[in-house]
Amino acid sequence: MKFMSLLNIGIKDWFLSILDNIPRIIFFFFAAFTSGIDALQCMIRKLAGLDTYWTTQVGGVNDAGEVVANGNKTANFGKDPLTEFIYGTLGIGDSATAYKALNTVFWSLSIFALIILVVSTMVAIIKSHYSEEYQNTNPWKYIYTAIKAILTYAIMPVVIVVGLQLSSLILRTLDNITAGADYAKIVGIYGQSAVNKFKASEIDGNDKDKFFTHYDFFGEGIATSNTTFSGMLFTASAYSSNRVRNLSLPVSEVKSFNGIFAQDDCAEYSRLTTEEERIEYVAYQIDYAFSNHIMLNSSVSFSTLQDALESVRYTKSTDLLFGAGSTFKSFSKYNVRAVWMFYDLWQFQYIVAFGGAVTI
Repeated sequence: MKFMSLLNIGIKDWFLSILDNIPRIIFFFFAAFTSGIDALQCMIRKLAGLDTYWTTQVGGVNDAGEVVANGNKTANFGKDPLTEFIYGTLGIGDSATAYKALNTVFWSLSIFALIILVVSTMVAIIKSHYSEEYQNTNPWKYIYTAIKAILTYAIMPVVIVVGLQLSSLILRTLDNITAGADYAKIVGIYGQSAVNKFKASEIDGNDKDKFFTHYDFFGEGIATSNTTFSGMLFTASAYSSNRVRNLSLPVSEVKSFNGIFAQDDCAEYSRLTTEEERIEYVAYQIDYAFSNHIMLNSSVSFSTLQDALESVRYTKSTDLLFGAGSTFKSFSKYNVRAVWMFYDLWQFQYIVAFGGAVTI
């Protein structure tokens, strides 16, 4: 009887683990769609100068007579390609030498346009002088029109430059207000021992600041200074499905996974006095890790994660669609197996997730 009882429990878990693939499949489409959102956000932020973009230098001799090696990469942080292009075309800024050909063309055409304007104005004045209505024609009318055209031509670049600077100032101010996981913030959330396990990415090329937020491109990441749209969507949709928050996963098991969550040197966690507060804080740590796609310095075997979170129903033989990969290297939303270990995807708010993704 005891053997039959154990067999029935095993069959029940096996059947339920197969059904568990239903929410995993739906979540997989959400994760894939949000990877596309991350790609779009990455492109826009780089064009706006909010993220770093890298330029490769062509070998040769620069204007200062210095020999430049081929393939040297330069990090452009706080710069946007559009502003650099316009500045370079006008012959100002750090990128003026890179756009020397365009600058030459621009000023050549400007001088040519000025010559054409002067010649056409002279022709108009002479033509009006010999017309039948000479007595009613004032030559200063043509001179005024020419001066107005020159001033308009000169003012336009100034307006464009001022507009670009103003818009960049507003965007960077808003971005700094909502800045993501810099080094000090991440240490405050997880503690130093856990942060030592995280991959810190430089986004300005000179090791001045290190950030832990990454775009989630189908599991691969590029560093950014702010939480992504996909991360915000995930946080809002996964709140109630967090296994620690809904009490289906003990904090003790989460703490045993690779020394990441709720460590003793985490000042914020150690100040908490009630069990409810500690449960919510660990749930917040998990949400923050997935929403910011925090990456690990070294990969951890997925079996280690399974052994630590033993309360989670997971049967290897029935993981039909998401069995690829035996290591855990980042808190990626695209890693459906890892998400399942921390979140009960049956309780995931798919209407909020897909509705928000379509709106964005």
